[in-house]
Amino acid sequence: MVAQDSSYNLLDADAAFYPRGQRISAAVKVNRSQSRATVNIDSSALDLNRFADLGRGLSNFAVSGEMALQGKADVSWKPLRISSLAASLSLQHAKIRVADTLLQNAGDAEGAAIPFRIDLASETGRQWRITAGRLAMAAPVPLNLAGIEGGIKISDAGAFESSGNFTAELNLSGSNGKNYLPVTLQAPLPLRGRFSAIYHRSGKWQCEMTNQPSEGAVPGVLHLRAPPYTIKAALPEFNLSATAESDKIEAAYQLTVPTVRVVSESESISIPKLLLKGTAELENKPRDTAGAAFELRAANTEVKFKEGAFKLPDFVITGQLNRDDVRQITLGGVLQFNGAGGRFSRLGARFGGARGKIPFKWPVKGKITRGSIAVADLRFKGLELGRLDSQIFQTAVGMAFEGRHQSTLLPWMKLNFRGESRLLTEAPATASVDFKVSRPATAPEIDLAKFYPAAQGTRIKGKFQMNGNLNLNKQGLGGQIQTDFKNGSLMLNENKLAIEGLRMSISMPEFPKVRSAPGQQIHFNKISLGDFKARNGRIDFQIESARSVLIEKMRFLWCDGNVESQAMRLSTTAKEYHLTFYCDRLNLAQVLDQFGAAAAEGRGSVNGRIPLKYANGKIKFDDGFLFSTPGEGGKIHLTGTDILTAGIAPGTTQYVQMELAREALKDYDYSWAKLNITSEGEELMLKMQMDGKPARSLPFVYKKEIGGFMKVEAEAKGSKFQGIRLDVNFRLPLNKLLQYKDLINMIN
Repeated sequence: MVAQDSSYNLLDADAAFYPRGQRISAAVKVNRSQSRATVNIDSSALDLNRFADLGRGLSNFAVSGEMALQGKADVSWKPLRISSLAASLSLQHAKIRVADTLLQNAGDAEGAAIPFRIDLASETGRQWRITAGRLAMAAPVPLNLAGIEGGIKISDAGAFESSGNFTAELNLSGSNGKNYLPVTLQAPLPLRGRFSAIYHRSGKWQCEMTNQPSEGAVPGVLHLRAPPYTIKAALPEFNLSATAESDKIEAAYQLTVPTVRVVSESESISIPKLLLKGTAELENKPRDTAGAAFELRAANTEVKFKEGAFKLPDFVITGQLNRDDVRQITLGGVLQFNGAGGRFSRLGARFGGARGKIPFKWPVKGKITRGSIAVADLRFKGLELGRLDSQIFQTAVGMAFEGRHQSTLLPWMKLNFRGESRLLTEAPATASVDFKVSRPATAPEIDLAKFYPAAQGTRIKGKFQMNGNLNLNKQGLGGQIQTDFKNGSLMLNENKLAIEGLRMSISMPEFPKVRSAPGQQIHFNKISLGDFKARNGRIDFQIESARSVLIEKMRFLWCDGNVESQAMRLSTTAKEYHLTFYCDRLNLAQVLDQFGAAAAEGRGSVNGRIPLKYANGKIKFDDGFLFSTPGEGGKIHLTGTDILTAGIAPGTTQYVQMELAREALKDYDYSWAKLNITSEGEELMLKMQMDGKPARSLPFVYKKEIGGFMKVEAEAKGSKFQGIRLDVNFRLPLNKLLQYKDLINMIN
């Protein structure tokens, strides 16, 4: 200390302090008469490691780096006050950790550390202005603090109060070039806001921080990349407040992100406003615990993907994140939605009035609480199907679910399903579901017009079962379906069609592509089509597309013989069809009876083919023929053959010949027979040729004077024919065949 005058009124003093061996120097100029002094303080670079023990009361506290101090103050002591103050603090190579928060020097473009500087100035001694330079937060969220401007004052109660503005820049790459989070910013996100804080003498403190848009600046845009998703949104708005006492810190937060859009190659998510809010609590103890409650709301969310879209008017996630005293983290919460609806365009399916409550936890262990999902309105291609109820629960890799659907369209129809989603794996997210649809044989018949208006009047009954597996992945929806129908019957009154003992099996291995496996089969015990009747039939087919069905083979028993057909393709683009039936050992009498030519009985078989052509709504028989096996004859009894003499004048030679043929056919033994089947205009022409003899005498005698036969009375002796060849033509209306064109139209 050195006196500047003889009265020791002006004094100069120099001093040095060595806290933890670190030098801090002070120079003081004293004016005793004015009761004031000017103090200048300067330090060399202080090693912060030597002061690390000062924060031992804080959780996970650590400090390193270098600190330099400079300051100047004017002090008076009558009364004691600081009339002015100017001070600065500089940190170099610093790292300061408190709990999970890590602060360090920011880096420049080349990665070199920039000193962090705080300047403090006061003109009154009770109010100070403070400015701060750049500082980086490396954890928990990498954040570059660009600057702080604010003030500090001492209240009448002795509390320190601070408020001001800050600017910052969020960039998920830290100064060391590493990314600490599974997302990256495509462009830095500027933040600007206000802060306030109060520190009480008791040690209690509280603070609040909010952001605000820059005046006159272009609104900021959040642009993130989280493969395979790109996320864009308007500038987030946040509010954070905290209070602390000696043993704990409590905080509340709210984050609002407007106009969120999440996009990938296969899907997009639009959220008008994303709201996250909650509270947190951290104990300040050696074995501290922490907890955070949160609520995430995303009202009016819309999701679009390749197969369709759905909307969530009301969507919220609430939960609790905890860390125990051994630093184990647990998470539990509930996801809820209400009023959801959507569509699956490729399937023609829609749903509405969906609601759900889905509990979740992590880690996934112990008792798993089940949630629920219900859909009030299910529709398929415009048909109201009813509601769906299910349970859902968490698994180690995602979610699993099971449920049932009770149809209102078909009250006896039941759908049971179960499945799972795989979200928490290294592979892309997938989901799968197995389902079973069943309807018992005892259920009432179904009017197919409910599903297909062109099938008006068609009714079906039988045991129905469908088993399937569907998978959803980044390639879209795929799966396979197996359909079985047993003990069935099909009736179509208008066309007099009835099928009994119907059995069918269809495998669709490429669902939702409309294509079955080859070799699918339809069996029936009996089919009646007007007067035509067949039994024990089988149709081999393949559904090639929604517009094409390939009939690979068809076989059935008709007239006690076998009938087969060649392959035929049914298509919505076809204008005509050609189909040939190959017949083996048909009973000739039954063939005539089936065609409506006459009431017939007898034995003896015929073989051949019957070609059919369908075009312009008409069926034509195209030169079909049936013939008996060479060397094998037969017997036939025909009655009701009035059609042979219809339109012929009685008494004419032609009439007598037809009468003779009619009598012969009542009991006729033939050695060979041939039946030609063809169409002439609107009529079916059956041309029958036979060679044989009547089994009994015929009531006809030969009259030389007329050169022909003449019919005699029953009591008169007729003639015994040893051999007679018959050529008989039957003309039948095709109307009863033409009425079946609607069946083909329905298939088309």
